[in-house]
Amino acid sequence: MKEALQLVRDTEVEIENLFGEFSPSDYENRPNLVAVVQALQALHNQVLPTSDFQGQVSMDLEGMVEWANRLETGKQYAFLAYLFWASDIVNITPSPK
Repeated sequence: MKEALQLVRDTEVEIENLFGEFSPSDYENRPNLVAVVQALQALHNQVLPTSDFQGQVSMDLEGMVEWANRLETGKQYAFLAYLFWASDIVNITPSPK
């Protein structure tokens, strides 16, 4: 589980770096980009086993069930981020003539 969470964190850092390259005007002119960032932030909150997770956690069965439900919700946020990102790309790509 630790390896999976580390992979998620590494991916988040990579995405944060990518979004850090955008200028404030990019975010102003591309509302889908803002929606991607919001969905990714919500996803982050769903993936962690607890809100104060620091690399190790103990859980009972009830806690694991609750986390599993949040992971399922996290999948939905990941898909939303994907859809908003695709919409952003479609909106900035010039149409063929």
